[in-house]
Amino acid sequence: MNSKKVYFVEIDRRKIDKENSADEFLKLWKPSNVDGIELFSANIVEYSFSKHYHETYTVGITQYGHGSFYYRGENRMTFPGSVNFINPGEIHTGERHKDCKYWRYRDFYFNTSLITKILSEMGFKDSRLPYFNEKEISNVKIWRSLNNLFFEICDQTNLLSIESKIIEIFSEVVRKYSDINCSSVKVSNEKTKTEIAKEFLRENYSKNISIEQLARTVDLSPYYLIRSFRKNFGLPPHAYQNQLKLQEAKKDLIQSKSITSVALEHGFYDQSHFIRQFKRTYGVTPNNYRKGNSVQDI
Repeated sequence: MNSKKVYFVEIDRRKIDKENSADEFLKLWKPSNVDGIELFSANIVEYSFSKHYHETYTVGITQYGHGSFYYRGENRMTFPGSVNFINPGEIHTGERHKDCKYWRYRDFYFNTSLITKILSEMGFKDSRLPYFNEKEISNVKIWRSLNNLFFEICDQTNLLSIESKIIEIFSEVVRKYSDINCSSVKVSNEKTKTEIAKEFLRENYSKNISIEQLARTVDLSPYYLIRSFRKNFGLPPHAYQNQLKLQEAKKDLIQSKSITSVALEHGFYDQSHFIRQFKRTYGVTPNNYRKGNSVQDI
């Protein structure tokens, strides 16, 4: 049994399930807003999984408690803040560890065709799939990125952000934790093409465009465009688009429009999403900003 402990406090406690965290629930679904992925959310109290396998890559993140599972000939334990990889076809089990009351975790199931596509964009020419040697990693940055991605997919927020983060996260874990020696594609400035992409975002900042759509406008692969754009402007395309949305919405907060109307007009999924993004960027809520400028909400 692995005895290593990783202590981590989840900073975002928004709930995606109506069930109380102390009650047992299991939920598996295919998001309508992204291809190649299924999501699983569970709070395990009594339920246990018998030996089984998936045809997909399984990437699991634990929030609370500890899980226990048999995998690659030994019993393993998951910890809050840990990330677990299971390759396609690998037999495993799963249950709450006996020393805790419940095990709260989330799984991503990544289709192999999606991974093949990302590898191709990274410049890997071999047809074989990556194999993850690491059964568990303790990487807070990756844990947070996966947790935030999970919420974004569930909230059906910005498509450009979701698709870009899938590419960025999985390309990173492939490079760091798989058996593939995949040197990243060397990125040149691509100044002209990234300027075109930047202008396209300015003209379409409030639209829910995809990374594929943006990449087609400049004839670059999504992976290459993300890295070139970041190299030139300091932000990936989805983060730049988000800044444009916030800046334009901020101007409208001075007008006598409802905050909900401002949020929807500038491409935010709903008011709560707008409020979270605004406060994260400016340090105050849209309503507080509005009050400071002497404009009352209607």
